[in-house]
Amino acid sequence: MASGVRGLNDRQRFLDVNEEPDKLLSPLPMPVTGGKGIQSLRECVKPVLNLNLVEDLLNKVAYSLEKCEHPKDGLTQDQSAALYLYSLQTSFYTRYNGALRDEDRTKAVPFYDYYKLFMSALNKLPSIQDNVWRGVTANLSDQYSS
Repeated sequence: MASGVRGLNDRQRFLDVNEEPDKLLSPLPMPVTGGKGIQSLRECVKPVLNLNLVEDLLNKVAYSLEKCEHPKDGLTQDQSAALYLYSLQTSFYTRYNGALRDEDRTKAVPFYDYYKLFMSALNKLPSIQDNVWRGVTANLSDQYSS
């Protein structure tokens, strides 16, 4: 049910450093939401669904909700499913990251409600201090001081 994007594999997903902007982007535009709080995952993806950016998105959302029926760490089912949806090898991950990385900040607007739900989930998770390693297929040493 959670099929991958044609050509997107683990290596591409974790080595997409070339897609990251090389400069600081302007802040994301904050659309006027009329005071509505965090919504369900199904509601959050409606603006993305309306643009037909992600193939089979409703089924991926249903699958994510099913997999996250009994969340842990104090998350709601929708919060847990938002994280799960992001972790699937689907075009959602690619489109979401692409919108967040784009210099045209308006491209992120359809993802705003999802972003709020996603961040509310991350903020509930316990903090840990550890090393995170990321493999890349490029020499990035000139970007860091010794």
